[in-house]
Amino acid sequence: MLREEVIAFLKRYAAGEYGEEEHVLFLNWLNTAPLHEIEEGIEAYREIAENTSPGEKSHARRRSVDADLVAQIEAALNRVDSRPGRQSGGSFIKFGRWFMAAALVGGLSMAGYRLFFHQGRTDVSAPVPIALSDVPAPQHTKATLTLGDGRVVELQDSEEGMLGRQDGVEIIRKGKGGIVYKKVAVQPRADAPVSYNVLHNPKGSGVVALTLSDGTRAWLNAESSLRYPVEFGKERNVEITGEAYFEVAKDPQRKFMVSADGVTTEVLGTHFNMNTYKDEGETTVTLLEGSVVVRMDDGGVVPARLQPRQQARVTTGITVIKDVDTKSVVAWKDGMFMMRQTDIGTIMRQIGRWYNVEVKYEAGIPKGTISGEVSRELNLSEILKVLEYSGVQVKIENGKAIVMP
Repeated sequence: MLREEVIAFLKRYAAGEYGEEEHVLFLNWLNTAPLHEIEEGIEAYREIAENTSPGEKSHARRRSVDADLVAQIEAALNRVDSRPGRQSGGSFIKFGRWFMAAALVGGLSMAGYRLFFHQGRTDVSAPVPIALSDVPAPQHTKATLTLGDGRVVELQDSEEGMLGRQDGVEIIRKGKGGIVYKKVAVQPRADAPVSYNVLHNPKGSGVVALTLSDGTRAWLNAESSLRYPVEFGKERNVEITGEAYFEVAKDPQRKFMVSADGVTTEVLGTHFNMNTYKDEGETTVTLLEGSVVVRMDDGGVVPARLQPRQQARVTTGITVIKDVDTKSVVAWKDGMFMMRQTDIGTIMRQIGRWYNVEVKYEAGIPKGTISGEVSRELNLSEILKVLEYSGVQVKIENGKAIVMP
């Protein structure tokens, strides 16, 4: 096959629209072509994937991996990998061999879209069966909203429309997993006590979105909570646990303060992510736009002012990291697991929260890191198949994800 024919076949394969004859020709080419041609073909397919919009792939349904083709691609990559002086950190292998193999089979966009698996020419409209031991990805939010009067609203069961009115603000259920606080004409008395609401998003729940009364937007990850006033007064203070992403409405007269476990982030108007999960061992604040000041509440450490693409890591002190891959930090908000030389323990903690499974290790946490990106819409078993390409073996048993030695 010529280079152009290879590229054309890979595009058709990703869409499930190819003939058996050219499938055989591709496999023959993969086993017999010079190494530099294989590398060129894979690089070209990466370029195709990077320039493919998510809309072009949205019709695809997940499929089992074509094991034969994966094996052929793996063999070819091993041939390239075994060349003298060729290391796994080279250009087209920098995302890991499992990632490239999955990309070639499933049409994975390297720009951060979805990972889908296809098998042959199967009808893409058929649903994917779920094994009895499998765990599906969250399809809805399971979040609860506790109102100022103590009433608890289950968002999954609530219909769109007004949930209530407090302090001159309407609380509206809007869209999939979204809540909007909207000011109305009636204003609360100046001496009226401040009413607080608490939005809690448990493990195994989809991301929930929130628009506060000042126009600030927030997204809550699984196993996270946000406490906030229904209507802000002279100050704009909120408290979080877990992880949240904020797009803060600008208000030069009132700073926006986010508090979490002894750490406060102070902003005027900006976009940032705050991760406060206790099992991560540190609090991180990652800035995407604007400027923020991160300080420890005990006052014993000099505050850190962040610029875009910087991250503050807070333990016993504050360490500022520059040139952070912010896209991977907020990938959870956009429905992706995005790994950049991420250790196995971190990946499995993310999986545990998202799928609400307990993670166990039969012989300690495996060493090494993984790079790549995969959709959070996949069933747990499909995520684990992807991890297998990196040599991490995990089984699902009685609601637990058990990492094998």
